[in-house]
Amino acid sequence: VTLSLEITGEESRKILEKNNPRLRDAILLLLSSRSLDEVNTPDGKIALKQELLYNVNQVLNSNIVKKIYFTEFVVQ
Repeated sequence: VTLSLEITGEESRKILEKNNPRLRDAILLLLSSRSLDEVNTPDGKIALKQELLYNVNQVLNSNIVKKIYFTEFVVQ
């Protein structure tokens, strides 16, 4: 999975860069906890996006990430 985060402002970008390892960890843990059946449908992908958005903002202790976009999604 490749994704992009929609944020606003230079300060938000700095916060993301500072927390990059924590964000990657949270994202990978969530992705690896999902089954093929859970992410193989459009509804499943939407639910995953919502959970990712919530988890990412929890890690950051802020709501600086407004949206998450999947730019590549390959399931093996």
